[in-house]
Amino acid sequence: MNERSTGTVEFRDRDTCLNCSSSSLTPVWTARFSDDDVQRNLGHGGYSVGVAELLGDNEFQLVRCDTCDLMFHRRVLSPEWLDVLYSDWIDRNQIEHFHAGVGPRTHMHDFEQGRQCVKHALRFDTILRARLPSVERYNLLDFGCGDGEFAALLGQLGFRSYGIDVGAARAERSGERGVTIFRSLGEFRQADIGELHVITLFQNLEHLDDPRRVLDDLVDCLTPGGLVVVEVPDCSGITGRPGTLLDFHKVHPLEHINNFTPGTLTAFCEGSGLTRITRIPAHVTTSIRDLVRTEATRVVKPQVTNQYFLKS
Repeated sequence: MNERSTGTVEFRDRDTCLNCSSSSLTPVWTARFSDDDVQRNLGHGGYSVGVAELLGDNEFQLVRCDTCDLMFHRRVLSPEWLDVLYSDWIDRNQIEHFHAGVGPRTHMHDFEQGRQCVKHALRFDTILRARLPSVERYNLLDFGCGDGEFAALLGQLGFRSYGIDVGAARAERSGERGVTIFRSLGEFRQADIGELHVITLFQNLEHLDDPRRVLDDLVDCLTPGGLVVVEVPDCSGITGRPGTLLDFHKVHPLEHINNFTPGTLTAFCEGSGLTRITRIPAHVTTSIRDLVRTEATRVVKPQVTNQYFLKS
């Protein structure tokens, strides 16, 4: 284990809104890492080191922007310690521990996950054939690709798939699936892949120290007419100290440092020059009930934090 994993943990302050740059921020939840409920919830993470002891009495604060309503953690790990978090504290053992805590992986879980991936692929094909009819094969980048399952499956469906993940353990697992993995956007650019047609950010934007800069840089790599898909936890209804482990996880003070609702996610992505589009229904089922439920979204159009965007 790296020596810095057990050194003096450093933080930095984010005192202006990540979306609109306003400095008018209202505290939502102020606590210390030494608080009993915080230590208990951190313990469910199964980190490879005793993070509660390392973090000690350090304070953190979840705030809401008075101008645009975006929530985020004002005090976060420094860039160097975020690297420690994802490279050292989160290792293979931690990943296995976390997945075991949310329940064993079953055939039905894997099948449903694969089915949802295929539905995304169908949407991508429909949208891009209309927007980029001359492109024969689409380049796809899964930013924050985790274990690489999505990128690997899309590769089997004819996309040129690439992944970026800063976590060493997850990048290693992705590479085992045959996905070309990069550790940073800079490294990806140096590979000279060419323009991208699809960028996906599944459960990723909430982790980034500077999400505006990263999203702007990603959009710069996307061809006009290209597609961006963003999925984040829905933090609607969190107005104070989390009362459940699920709510704590949504606004996790180490990992989920940016916290979105459907409305603030749309506004944030549009701030990077993207235009939100309707997520068209896709059918991968033999069940009439599933088909009716999916078609109902054309009428109901629920507000979700799984959104599609186009670059003009």
